[in-house]
Amino acid sequence: MKIYIEGGPLFRQKTGIGRYTKKLVENLTRFEPGDSITIFGFLFLGRPNPISLNTRAGKITYRFIRYIPGKLFNVAIRKAKVPPLDVLLGKQPDVYLFPNFTTWPMATRTAAVTIIYDLSYLLEYAHGPEARFLQRRVPIAIKRSRRIVTISESAKRELVAHYKLTPNRVIVAPPGIDRTQFSPSSDGKIKEVKENYGITGNYILFVGTIEPRKNIIGLLKAYLLLPPKLQQRYSLILAGGAGWNDDETLRLIKQVRESGAKVIQTGFISDDDLPALYSGAAVFAFPSFYEGFGMPILEAMACGTPVVTGSHSSLKEVAGEAAEIVEVDRPASIAAGIKYILTDPLYAARLTKAGKERLDHFTWEETAAPVHQALEESIVS
Repeated sequence: MKIYIEGGPLFRQKTGIGRYTKKLVENLTRFEPGDSITIFGFLFLGRPNPISLNTRAGKITYRFIRYIPGKLFNVAIRKAKVPPLDVLLGKQPDVYLFPNFTTWPMATRTAAVTIIYDLSYLLEYAHGPEARFLQRRVPIAIKRSRRIVTISESAKRELVAHYKLTPNRVIVAPPGIDRTQFSPSSDGKIKEVKENYGITGNYILFVGTIEPRKNIIGLLKAYLLLPPKLQQRYSLILAGGAGWNDDETLRLIKQVRESGAKVIQTGFISDDDLPALYSGAAVFAFPSFYEGFGMPILEAMACGTPVVTGSHSSLKEVAGEAAEIVEVDRPASIAAGIKYILTDPLYAARLTKAGKERLDHFTWEETAAPVHQALEESIVS
C-alpha cells in the first residue's frame, strides 16, 4: 500500500494524540515490506524540526505543502474553505490516514481512514470553539472515510449509536504502553522529582488537565472524607496543566487549601518526570467522568502504583480486575477505595502485581495491526 498520513499531531507530540500517532506510525512500518508511508504537513515559517521516529530505514518519506500563511490556514480550516488535499499534494496514495478526528476535502474518491478517539466534544463538559468545530466536522469526516478507527470498545459503541454506523466499519485499536518510558523509578529519581515540585512525604496522585470531565471536584471531596490521620500522612497531588471551564474547580482547590488540607498543584509534568511521580505515589486516583481510553491508568500500573478508578465509559475496560473500582459520582465511594488501598498493604501489593500483568494486553504492535487491516479494507471496500 501507498499510505499518506496527515502529520499535524506529530509536530505536537506532547499531546496524547501526538504520542499515539507517533507510536502508530513507527509500528505500521513493521508490516508489509512493500508498504510505503508518506507523512504530509504544512509549512508556515520554514521546515519543522525533524520528527524522531524509530522506524525501518527508508520506510517513511515526508511531503510538505508550502507557502500557506499560518493565520490564513487556520481561518480556512475553521471555515472549511480549503483547496482539495489531492490537488495540493499532486501525487495520490492508495489510502489516506487522518489521525486527529477530521479529514480534508478531496477532489477524488481516494480511500480514507480517520481516527476518532472519543465523543468528548458532545458531552455537557465540552464547550467553546474546539468542541463546536468537531461537532461540525466529525460527521463530515465519517462520511468521507471508509473505515473509522477508535481506541476502545466503549468509544466504538458510542460512535455506532450516535452516528448510526454499521459496527464492522469501526475498528478498535487501543494504545499500547511504552515500558521503556514507564517503569518503577529509583528512590533517588523519586526524591529529585518530589523536591522539584515541592512535594514532601507520602501522597495520593491524580494526573490530568484541570477540567470538569476529570472530576477533580469529586476527588477533592473524597480526600476531605478520608480519616484525619490519613489526610495528615498523605497529601493530594494534582498533576496537570490548565484545562477549560475550571473556575469552580480552582475555587474549591483554594478553599480546601485554606482549610489546612495538603493539596498541591504541580502544573504540567514533563515526560522525564512523570514516571517518577507515578512511582512515588501510594495510590493513583483517576475518577474521571469520561475517557475515550484512560492512558494514565496503564502508566500508573507500569510504574508499580495501585489504581483507583471508575466502572463506566472505557475505564473498567482498561483497568480490568487490576484496580479498585469505585462509583465516581459518589465522593464517599472514591474515599473508601483510596482508604482501602492505603490501609491494607497486602491488597495494595495484589493490585500492583495485577497491574503489571494487565500491561501485557496493551502493546503498540497490537495497536498497529487493526489499523493496518482498516487501511487495507478501505482500499478494497
